[in-house]
Amino acid sequence: MSNQMNQAFLSDLMTKANMGWWEADLNKEIYICSEYVSSLLGLAENGIISFNDFNKRILRDDQQRTNVKSFNEIKQRPEATYLLSTTQGPVWMCSKICYQKADEEGHIHVYGIAEVQKSPSIPMLYRALQNSEFESLVELVGDYAKVGYGYYNACVNQGYASRGWYRNVGEQEGIPVHEIVKAYPHLF
Repeated sequence: MSNQMNQAFLSDLMTKANMGWWEADLNKEIYICSEYVSSLLGLAENGIISFNDFNKRILRDDQQRTNVKSFNEIKQRPEATYLLSTTQGPVWMCSKICYQKADEEGHIHVYGIAEVQKSPSIPMLYRALQNSEFESLVELVGDYAKVGYGYYNACVNQGYASRGWYRNVGEQEGIPVHEIVKAYPHLF
């Protein structure tokens, strides 16, 4: 397969998987986006969007905005999930930083992938919840309603749970969820 065919194949493959790539040019404060991401965001054919214009598409006030300082100080999380305004309406997008490198002039470029989520998964919702004041509201409501939330991935033997979940299960808060699962195998 030729290099051009490889690029076309990979582009089609990523599009069918609801994925695209992006490059953040920190010097120009812009993203250069793949055809898929460009189409989703309604960008011009060149696939360029400024950090400022991208930030305007983030629908939730509690989600971190992109700026040069966030990349330079490595405050930009390697993986973030955003609720974005797109040509398809509000869409959850998981963005992952893959690597960064300097160009010939020493300017930093950060490269990553973006994947549209059909609906947010429990782990993504939990990460979003952890990074917002909404978590304390959920905990407060959970205290009165005697409910909590938890997640356990048996494939990797890892999980997490809210304070309310620990109380409702009758376990001490902070015990690793996989330890609790071992004690109650009939429930999981």
